[in-house]
Amino acid sequence: MARVTGVPISFLLSRGQSIKVLSQLLRKAKQKNLVIPSVKKQGSGDNTFEGATVTLEDVRKFNLPPKCVNKTPSSETFVKSNLQKGILPEILEELLAARKRAKPYWKKQRIHLRRL
Repeated sequence: MARVTGVPISFLLSRGQSIKVLSQLLRKAKQKNLVIPSVKKQGSGDNTFEGATVTLEDVRKFNLPPKCVNKTPSSETFVKSNLQKGILPEILEELLAARKRAKPYWKKQRIHLRRL
């Protein structure tokens, strides 16, 4: 699990699920040269530096016809999956492939343990 999610084994035991998901998101985003916005925690008290906010107000800047874009009621825009697959679906496919590769190994281990 640590190898697949990219976190130390101690994190698997001591931290929650979110560290595994965030680690995979950040790694996949880095591979695709994308950035993930950080969410500031409430009441952190650290007001020394604040990053800029980037908004994508006009989808036409990217030369995408409206039929290729999904727009949510809250004005977020997403490219349809047939043009570009999202980060989460790619991570899910990788996790399922890793699970498929690991199943035969663990089946052999279980049979071996029963013989003992």
